[in-house]
Amino acid sequence: MTRLLDGGATLAPRAQGAIRACFRRGPRPYSAGRRRRPVMRRAVAAALAALLSPPLALFAAPAGAEAVVEGEAYYLERIALPPGAVFEATLQDVARADAPADILGRHVVEDAGAPPYRFAIPYDPAALTDRGRYAVRATITVEDRLWFTTDSHHEAFGDAPLSLRMVRVAAAEETAAAPLVGPRWRLVAMGEAPVETEGQREPPHLEFADDGGVFGSGGCNRLRGGYELGEGGQISFGPAASTMMACDDDTMMRERGFFGVMEIAERYVIEGDRLTLIANDAPVAAFVAE
Repeated sequence: MTRLLDGGATLAPRAQGAIRACFRRGPRPYSAGRRRRPVMRRAVAAALAALLSPPLALFAAPAGAEAVVEGEAYYLERIALPPGAVFEATLQDVARADAPADILGRHVVEDAGAPPYRFAIPYDPAALTDRGRYAVRATITVEDRLWFTTDSHHEAFGDAPLSLRMVRVAAAEETAAAPLVGPRWRLVAMGEAPVETEGQREPPHLEFADDGGVFGSGGCNRLRGGYELGEGGQISFGPAASTMMACDDDTMMRERGFFGVMEIAERYVIEGDRLTLIANDAPVAAFVAE
């Protein structure tokens, strides 16, 4: 028998045992000349003592207690997913723009079916820090290939309910390599955080040449290097040389992050006039063609 106090507190085991003892014992016949032992009084006193103990004696939060981030994700394209499509929503710390996001929790749906997709991502609140920047990302993969992904920042702990729109990722083999070469690709996002370049003398950008060379600017310093393409949209950047000019702190910090993104990029996708660099199945930089 387990009773709950007001507020959901569970009786301490000693209190439960004492109360059970009260009800198990039946009345004992009185014998003249024999003194009754105050069993009932002792049992009730023990139960009351347990009930009046501090709340910590009545209940305690389980170790490693979890919280959840809830919401839904969807896509607008009229595309039926094949069997085996996997939906995944992750809680990420995206504070570092030059490295893959740290994943703090995930919600996975096998054989995802049709949208929308409800999710509840469990996480440990103790893992959150003041320096963190937390976002929720949603993806759909088919046979470990990315089909849909969110392409903008979605604050994990904002006031508005989470409703994440995913966009179709064009398969690299369906996209000719030519669009990569020619345009000037201006940086518009790092991770899922937008990059503001209005009024900047030379915004961060990349230009790809068909001989494997890449040129551009980090926003302060010019860069020159090389790149290689592989199957399935793979891309890797070689060592790059840059000028050594000094700019304001914000510009220099963003530039270091931009150069770091080039070091970790593994794949690219082009959809319309938008180029996305991907590392560890997460977008690390986005550009628009100019």
